Amino acid sequence: MVESLLNTDQVPAELKKFIQKKVEGNPFYLEEMINSMIESGALIEGENGWQITRSIQDAEVSSTIQGVIAGRLDRLESKSKRILQEASVIGRAFLYDILYSVTNMQDKLDKCLSGLERFQLIRPRSLEPDLEYIFKHALTQEVVYNGLLKKERRLIHERVGRVIEEVFHDRLPEFYESLAHHFARGQSIDKAIDYLAKSGEKSLKRFALEEADQNYRIAFGLVVNQLDESDRKNELVIDIILNWALVFNCGLERWLGWAL
Repeated sequence: MVESLLNTDQVPAELKKFIQKKVEGNPFYLEEMINSMIESGALIEGENGWQITRSIQDAEVSSTIQGVIAGRLDRLESKSKRILQEASVIGRAFLYDILYSVTNMQDKLDKCLSGLERFQLIRPRSLEPDLEYIFKHALTQEVVYNGLLKKERRLIHERVGRVIEEVFHDRLPEFYESLAHHFARGQSIDKAIDYLAKSGEKSLKRFALEEADQNYRIAFGLVVNQLDESDRKNELVIDIILNWALVFNCGLERWLGWAL
C-alpha cells in the first residue's frame, strides 16, 4: 500500500520500520500518516526516490487517526480550512451550490476546493444533475465538524437550512430530511418540527415506517421540550400524535396481512 501511495517500489527502510511499529495494519491511518508526513516535509521525493528528512520520532505523527487528521487540517491555509469547515456542517456529501451560497468566500471557493482535492481530503461525487463533493473519509468530516465551536456550528446549520430553502425552493420535498436536520441543530426549532412532520408524511407515503416513526418521534420530542405552553404547542402535539398513530396503524395492517 505504501508503494502504491508513493508510486515507488523503494520505500525507505526507516519508514518501513515505523509503519510496522506504529500503524498496526490500519490502512486509513497509514494513508493519512503518509499524507501528513509529505505535507510537513518529513518525507520528500528527491532524485534518488523518497527520503526521510529527519527522525520520524520528531515528525510529530499522532498515535491516533483523529490526531493525524487534525494535524493535517492545522497545516491548511486559513481560507481552505474555513471552507472545509462549512462543508462539514452541510454533511459528508455536499452540493457545490449550497456551499457557494453559505460561504462568504465565493471568489476563493473553486481554488480552495481544487486544493482540498489535491490534498485528498475531498473528491467529486457527481456532476449531474448538481455538482456534488464528498469527504474522502467519513472520519475526516467528523474531525472537521467537531473542531468547530457549538455556537458556530449552530449558526452555519441555520444558514445552510435557509440557503436550501432559497436555492431549491422548487424542489423542497427532496430536502425535507436535510432541512429538518439543519434547523434542529440551528436556531429555528419551529421549522425543524415542520420539516420533520413533512419528512414523516413523505416516509409514510412510501411505507418507510421506521423512518416515519423516527421523524415523528424527534418532532414530538422537540415540541414537548419547548418551554411555552401556548395553544399552538398543544395543536402541534395533537397533530404529531395523530399522524404518528398512522405509522402504527400501517404497521399493524401490514402485520395482519402477513399473519393472514
